[in-house]
Amino acid sequence: MTSNNTQFMRSVYATKSLNRKRKRLPDNENDSTNQLYQHNNKRYKMEFKTNHLEKIVETNEEEEKIDKGNDIKCNINEEKKNEEINEENVWKKSRKVRRQFFCNNFPTLVITPVKGRMLLSASSLIRFMNIDSKYIRQKIKAHTHSENWRTLYVHLYKSVQNSELEEIASRFNEIHNKELAQNLPKDDNEMQFVTPKCCIFQKSYQEEVKKKRVEDVNNPNVNRYVLLKNINIRESEKEILDSLAEYKYNVQQIQRFKGLPIVKVLMPSAEEVKRILDDNNIFIGYRQVKCEIFDQNRRRPRKAFKQCRKCYGLNHIANDCNKKSICKYCGKMNHSSDQCKFKKSPKKHHCVLCKGNHRSDSLICPKTKDIRHKLGISFTRRENEIINKKTNQANSQNQNNNKSVIKFKTSPNKTPHFQNTDKQKLPPNQNNNHKKESKDKLGSTSNIRANKKDNTNNNSYTSYKNDEIASLRAEVANLKSTVEKLNIFIDKMIPLIEKNSKFGAINLSNDTPNYHFQYLYNHYWSETGRTGILCRRDIHSTKRSFYSHPYKFDMLGYESCWIEVSYPGQNKPLLFCSIYRNIQKHEVILQEDTKENKEDSIPFNNQAFYLCDFEKELSAAKKISDNIIIGGDWNAHHPAWLDKNVDKIGESILDFIIANNLHILNSYPFDCTYYKENSSSCIDVTLCSSSLAGLCCDWRTDDYELDAHSDHLPISFNILAQWAPQHIKRQKIVTWNLSSNGWELFRQYLSNNLKEWTNTLINTSQNSPDALDQAVESWSQYVVDTGKATIGQKVSWKGNKPWWSNKLHRLRKNVHQLKRKFRKYRTSENYERYKEAALSFKRILRCEKQMHITKSIESLHENNTKQMFCQFRSLNSNKIAIIPSLISPETDGVKYAIAETDIEKANLLANWFAQPPQPPKPSNENKEHYEYVEDEICSVVQMSKETELSEWYLMDAWYQSEITEEEVIEAIRHISAYKSQGPDNIHNLMLKNGGQSLINSLVLLFGWSYKIGYFPKAWKIANIVAIPKPDRDPTICKNYRPISLLSCVGKLMERIITMRLMKYLNENQMLHQCQAGFQSWHNTSELLLRLSESIHASFDKNGVTYAAMLDISSAYDSVWRDGLRYKMRNEFNLCGRLYWWIDSFLSERKGHVVINGTSSSIYNFNTGVPQGSSLSPLLFLLYINDISYEVHEPIQCGMFADDVALWTSIYTSNMTEMNHQLQLLQQSLDRISLWASKWKL
Repeated sequence: MTSNNTQFMRSVYATKSLNRKRKRLPDNENDSTNQLYQHNNKRYKMEFKTNHLEKIVETNEEEEKIDKGNDIKCNINEEKKNEEINEENVWKKSRKVRRQFFCNNFPTLVITPVKGRMLLSASSLIRFMNIDSKYIRQKIKAHTHSENWRTLYVHLYKSVQNSELEEIASRFNEIHNKELAQNLPKDDNEMQFVTPKCCIFQKSYQEEVKKKRVEDVNNPNVNRYVLLKNINIRESEKEILDSLAEYKYNVQQIQRFKGLPIVKVLMPSAEEVKRILDDNNIFIGYRQVKCEIFDQNRRRPRKAFKQCRKCYGLNHIANDCNKKSICKYCGKMNHSSDQCKFKKSPKKHHCVLCKGNHRSDSLICPKTKDIRHKLGISFTRRENEIINKKTNQANSQNQNNNKSVIKFKTSPNKTPHFQNTDKQKLPPNQNNNHKKESKDKLGSTSNIRANKKDNTNNNSYTSYKNDEIASLRAEVANLKSTVEKLNIFIDKMIPLIEKNSKFGAINLSNDTPNYHFQYLYNHYWSETGRTGILCRRDIHSTKRSFYSHPYKFDMLGYESCWIEVSYPGQNKPLLFCSIYRNIQKHEVILQEDTKENKEDSIPFNNQAFYLCDFEKELSAAKKISDNIIIGGDWNAHHPAWLDKNVDKIGESILDFIIANNLHILNSYPFDCTYYKENSSSCIDVTLCSSSLAGLCCDWRTDDYELDAHSDHLPISFNILAQWAPQHIKRQKIVTWNLSSNGWELFRQYLSNNLKEWTNTLINTSQNSPDALDQAVESWSQYVVDTGKATIGQKVSWKGNKPWWSNKLHRLRKNVHQLKRKFRKYRTSENYERYKEAALSFKRILRCEKQMHITKSIESLHENNTKQMFCQFRSLNSNKIAIIPSLISPETDGVKYAIAETDIEKANLLANWFAQPPQPPKPSNENKEHYEYVEDEICSVVQMSKETELSEWYLMDAWYQSEITEEEVIEAIRHISAYKSQGPDNIHNLMLKNGGQSLINSLVLLFGWSYKIGYFPKAWKIANIVAIPKPDRDPTICKNYRPISLLSCVGKLMERIITMRLMKYLNENQMLHQCQAGFQSWHNTSELLLRLSESIHASFDKNGVTYAAMLDISSAYDSVWRDGLRYKMRNEFNLCGRLYWWIDSFLSERKGHVVINGTSSSIYNFNTGVPQGSSLSPLLFLLYINDISYEVHEPIQCGMFADDVALWTSIYTSNMTEMNHQLQLLQQSLDRISLWASKWKL
């Protein structure tokens, strides 16, 4: 059994290689094994046996010699093309090349008409010119002819001047005119011409002729023909004439172009031509007509058949192609068509469209024929001749290949051995029953053995003849069964082979995962979700609802979804509508019908489509913008949108389109948008308003490029605009591997590194701010290097769910490859492989999701609500930060600009965030106050800095002492492990797991900083992330909220200072009692209880409560820093190290905006308190603490940070008392307004 199997396998592979070399496999096998069998340089003789069957594979040395000869010829032709043309080798070139060379480099005379074939020699030319031979022979260098031999070019030497050329031309014309005038008798031996004329060759002659031709075309006095475009092909000439007569155009002649929406008309006068060209409101049928002048020199208009000369795909050209160039002969991408070695070997040509044995741009390609047939483009006479020639060659070759010859040798004692010279293709597999065919094979072999025994007993030719025929028949039957067996085996091997082929291979080199689809688009759905619209997140879009009803689809017969889209540089927004009509509604109710029957109480019709209600939605949308696009499934038939049938609903919808001045975008040849079984129709209609009719173009159905998984074909079209959304890039993020188990190793490494860092600080000055900055930078570098060496870093991609992995990415990529292969080759095997891969991917994805959710639930702890919310947030987070193109505001008369790239957006946002808020214009009194505060800070305060930073100043005050280890440990215990890291790339978990060595180094750094009253520069820089405000236009900078990411080490020290400052304020009771923000044991509930109690008390006493709510816009950014310093010195009595550390903390703040890993330039932030700092809220409370002193005593006040509430309750009905209370409330509001302008809020 093993020997038979090995022989059988050898026969399989030998037959497969033989058929591959001969290019005779069927198309489906040839395509799937295109990359498996390559060209073998060594070809040798092969023999194999299968159950008494012997075949001999002959060598292909002749084909190899032909290939080598073709390669040599191709190389020679390439050398010839690249060779420069000169006077020596010009005679080896073609007649056209010689003519162009001499005309460009030598003075030339042109003589026409002539019989050029009779003027090949120099003597015949001189005799024909009939000028002095001695004179003219010395002037002429050469002569050439045109392609039709009707024009003669006489090339003279370069020394010949223009005057001599004119003299020769004039003498030639005089001589031949005299001969014509004298009417000399004709001689049969001499050539006779019809008045040939001679002139000087001019290079600009063709350009002048073209220029004159264009002028004649554009001149209405000469050309009175006009082309009318965008006319329905079903409109007759009479209907067109009647429509033009309505616009008072008298047309003399009309001509249709067959199969095209173009008509040529002849106008009576030039004035009529100018009038029709200027008229843009001509409608014929339901389409707007475009008029242009007719150019008779242009080719006849034909439908566009586009084939790319780069990738040889259809429906596009090479300028718009983004793919790699492909050889049109062999279909490979590693060389150009001119360098192909199979250029002159038609047997090895390979079409990239149909995978046939011909060139990719061949006219016999069935794909090309099908597209041209759909477009209605017929082949020319020359193209038909080429097609017939090639088809005849292919038929004759197939006839020669189909001849099967079996040679056999007979002997009385041996069975005949056969040699099959058949080169026919193997038949496709049609029977998959393996057991049945194996039984047939065994039966055929038993018959052969029986015939052997009979043949040994016959020695004569006559007695052997009948047995020989029987053995031949048995052997042929055995041959057929063996071939079928081979086909079965090959079909089983193809799925295994294709795992390493083009479509089945998994690309392991690309480990970067892709982002999810839902993160790139905003989803908008109708009431029941039957229709919806997806809009990219980088385009500002909002949903509009003109008529919402939960049962609109069942009652009114349709469902719609409206969205409003705005983009930079537009005046009015775009409105998109997706509509879906209920196919079960067989009647239509228009607006006219409802008006007529409004007086009669007609019951609700449950079988009607209420088109009048959708018309109301359209009229409401027109009040917002005239730019409207409507598309969807109307389930209606009418030839207006290229459908073959007509129904009542289609006619009603057409009336609705005409009445509302809408335009149909459906265009030929895409006359089918719906496929089901063997039927097709066009029921998906796209409409646009008249303002967008000239901007919408290229409407088509992209069944090949887009995969909608529906019986409705996907539709796409373009809208011409000055702006287009940018390509959304994947966002790569490098973060620490915080889930690592290497924290113990991290502490050991960090302890050794910090010892080295401490030794470097021995000789440094402890009073220098520059030395502190260098120490902070070196300390951060030590910590970061230790983290990279121990816990490591990981790469994550924005836009993926937490359970998404590289394995899932590769599986999904394999599913997409199999899907594309099935759409290209629709076979049952490809479909089964695609469905199996898709089901496997869904199953693995579901398991990964369940495992992640299970682990998240198991990791939760009781009474830890914060962790629960963090786990829940992680399921919906990790979205892509998409910022659309931004508009810079107009400044100093400079027009706005559009920022499109990430660096432009980052710089624009950073510049906007760095701009201080503009306070109201100050009065003279406020200006004096500003100058007083600034002088107080600059002169008086700065003079006492050195004294207050000395060691002996306020030695008894506890807040002046150095920072202790207990304070650092307490601050580390309160920091969150889920906060983002800052510019120094140090995470809070690294601080929590750093150990005692890190705590000691922090005590040293923080004590040094507090001692000299200096906040290091590295901790002042912030990474700013721009987050769009909800329900705002994302193209405007002011609609973004800056989120600052500061250094975690700097925020740790800020927390220590915050605890000291809060303790100081609480001990001295300096914060007002009405302030409930950012204080322990205070929250918003306290203010709500106070306000609600006042309201309930006034209700009980039949009183009235008046309240006013205030909010400070851009509160943190509007803080006047000098004013804050003044209040800390005078109102809160802050001095010493605490004051000067806060003063350094507020000065020289910097930041840069980061978008998709791209950072802007660093900008200075000179106003406000830093965003993202734990100290900033408390400093803001100090700044607005005195606002409560501006409120009169009867008025109650409540504050939570920048939110202020004033209210008063009136329990009397006396009008004078009520007016008095209201005046006090108004006076309080006025005083708060004056206070805000005084302190620049």
